[in-house]
Amino acid sequence: DEYLTGPFGLIAQYSLLKEHEVEKMFTLKGKSFASSRCQEYNFFCQTQAKI
Repeated sequence: DEYLTGPFGLIAQYSLLKEHEVEKMFTLKGKSFASSRCQEYNFFCQTQAKI
């Protein structure tokens, strides 16, 4: 979710992520990531309850 990209720094600073070998962060925006050379993926999603 592109709205989580900015506030993601409240969870973990990019320098800490690099220490844990995080190489890339990107939003999917309907794009295919199958062509990515990454071996592991983590997904962070924003949920909304529609009542």
